[in-house]
Amino acid sequence: MARVVCFGLVFLALVFLALAAASEGASKTPVTVKFVLKAYDGQFDAGEIDTIEKRAAEQIVARLGEHARFLDYTTQSGSPFTLTATLRPRLVAERTGAPGEVVFQFKLEGPRVQANVEFVVFRPANDTGSIPGVPEFVKEIEVKLSEQAYRDQLRPLLLRVPIAKTGTLVNSPAAGWLLPYGRVEICLDPDSQLGIEHTVNVSGGVLRPKLLAHADGDLQGHILGRPVSPLEFQQQVGRFASSQVSVDAVWVTDYRDLVPCSEAFQK
Repeated sequence: MARVVCFGLVFLALVFLALAAASEGASKTPVTVKFVLKAYDGQFDAGEIDTIEKRAAEQIVARLGEHARFLDYTTQSGSPFTLTATLRPRLVAERTGAPGEVVFQFKLEGPRVQANVEFVVFRPANDTGSIPGVPEFVKEIEVKLSEQAYRDQLRPLLLRVPIAKTGTLVNSPAAGWLLPYGRVEICLDPDSQLGIEHTVNVSGGVLRPKLLAHADGDLQGHILGRPVSPLEFQQQVGRFASSQVSVDAVWVTDYRDLVPCSEAFQK
């Protein structure tokens, strides 16, 4: 009986330490959002351009916070990852005086990011509509970036950014990875899937296995990733001592947002 109690206390202590370690890295990965005006810039003075760029960036930050809650968005510089939205002409117009097709160009940059540029149409080619004042122009920018653009283009683009650079391997109550977030905190549905990179120190070198996890587990308020392949988990990381294995990065590879987190927009 004493051994059972002792084992239970040890297990609870290990769980507590794992949760504490996960909580240390609970800040979401920051992404700086910038907006650059390269179309119609002759219609505005320097102060107006600055106002447009600032307000448009703030709008994008707010809406990304609704559609892709697994990251933290800011207009402040200094983040390791940057999403730049540039409003610019792309195609030559057929009609004299028309600016040609004008698009939002979204470019994601950061460590190890390899992502294609995404384009969203702002005004089609041959559009000779007048350019409104600053408030109305900022509103047009907000409207032209539709819910579909955020859901189908920008959210998948941002999956290139790791949600965490830390995590804890656990073997009980189930084998897997304890993440530094609660489920609602990053609006992660249990049907979502994760990609997890490791460093494993072995005699004579280092291994860097990449494994997939189902995000369908929970442990005291934290997401517990369950290996897609338990056998691969055991062979690649589970058979090593915990002191030999560290989690380097965690990505969302298949994002499903929780219904309570999605009431403001259509899934």
